[in-house]
Amino acid sequence: MTPASLRRALLAVGVVGCAYGLVAVAVPAAAVPLPLSTPVVAAVGLAAFAAAAVGGIRRVRRPRPLPVGDDPEPYPAPGDDWRARLAATSAADEDAQRALRDDLAASAVAALAARGTPPETARDRVERGVWTDDPLAAAYLRGDPPSLAERIRAVFGGDAPFRRRARRTMAAVAAIREVDE
Repeated sequence: MTPASLRRALLAVGVVGCAYGLVAVAVPAAAVPLPLSTPVVAAVGLAAFAAAAVGGIRRVRRPRPLPVGDDPEPYPAPGDDWRARLAATSAADEDAQRALRDDLAASAVAALAARGTPPETARDRVERGVWTDDPLAAAYLRGDPPSLAERIRAVFGGDAPFRRRARRTMAAVAAIREVDE
């Protein structure tokens, strides 16, 4: 008999015994008297005591988790401010979308300039869409309208095209910064 099946059998015996005890207390006439001798009752009691002792010893020996104090304010992960700003930008608010796009363009120019590209050249590359290999990021910063495929994807995917393009742009700018680091 495996330990799991033994535990299940003992659990079943315990549940039946408790149910019998409740019936015997609630309706004594309905309980069928069991011919149990004193040694049988003593053996069951000793087995119950041994099981409780083993459980108590295991609980005492179990490693305890370290106390948890007040956690200091965690540092934000890189890009969290952009993600929060994107989440707060409504699909209907064109001014907020334009401001986000302009700020991402400035960030792309700054990332390219940090890698040694002159700022005017970097700005020109971003405006022409040749600053990255990602076509969605390039189209987003150029200001191109979403393609028919992007609109269809938005209908079935539930994500506005500007959000997808902005996320891809953020990833492209982060990739440029990672190469620099």
